[in-house]
Amino acid sequence: MSRLRRLLPLLATVTVVVVLATVVWRGVAMSGDVREVGWPVRPWLLGLGFASYALALLISALLWRDIVMRLDGARPPLGASLATFLASWPGRYVPSSVPYVAGKIVLGARLGHSAGALGASVVYENVLMVAVALIASSVILPIALVGEGGSTLVYAGSALGGLAGLALLSPPCFRRAINLAARLARKEVVREYVLSYRGIGSALAYTSLLTLAYAVSFTLILNAFVDLGARDAFISGAALALAGGVGVAALPVPSGLGVREAVLIGVMQAVVPIESAVAAALLMRFGGLIVDLAFGAISAGVLALRGDAVDPAPRLLDAA
Repeated sequence: MSRLRRLLPLLATVTVVVVLATVVWRGVAMSGDVREVGWPVRPWLLGLGFASYALALLISALLWRDIVMRLDGARPPLGASLATFLASWPGRYVPSSVPYVAGKIVLGARLGHSAGALGASVVYENVLMVAVALIASSVILPIALVGEGGSTLVYAGSALGGLAGLALLSPPCFRRAINLAARLARKEVVREYVLSYRGIGSALAYTSLLTLAYAVSFTLILNAFVDLGARDAFISGAALALAGGVGVAALPVPSGLGVREAVLIGVMQAVVPIESAVAAALLMRFGGLIVDLAFGAISAGVLALRGDAVDPAPRLLDAA
């Protein structure tokens, strides 16, 4: 562990380099689409959109803190937990998110968390984000897109898929899904760390809030380029949920880069000009990257100033 801790600055540097190189590469690949993008007609909405994005990132940090505390009972200070999550977050832009997981394990250990609970928390948060995003989109999109083409039978099937997803989140089924995800991720330790019914409910509440905040962020950014009615706003939010869930599920792709944008543009071109969909999708990606790196840099600085000082509260077992 001490050796890995000494390697952490090198891992952080490599992460930043890989992130920047990936962004430049994707920017060059999409340069043709970028040239078709016009200036936003309501630029002030962009500020609100990225404020909602930042809020979603903070809720994600609270989700992780809630999960890992319930798994092993440690109660570190709130600020230290948030800084640990945010400092690790940019590591998701590296293929397979290895620096993201490694950063959590190394920095989380300084907070008094066990390595097993930290590894399990990564599986839990990813399964929750995928499940909630796909459930929300499968329920909202078929209803909102009625009249845009497609079969009523397909819409009904998608709605039933959403209900089946809700059933999946019942504690017994959810635990089976977590164990399956753990086996695929080669993290068998998840079997030793199980959320209670109350823990699953709390995690679902946090995940629903962060999914909503990301959806609002994209809707505001898109609305800066084109007028959206209430129906179009619902569609854009559901499209972001679907794209985000698919991006998280695409584990080998760093932070779903390109996957999320492809899904977003593919869905939104049914209701808005494709140039506006491209503009909003790319702007959310690159603007969100700046927010991610800014939070990560600030949090890494906070943790560096703290040094090895760890003052977690006594362990308290999840009573539920």
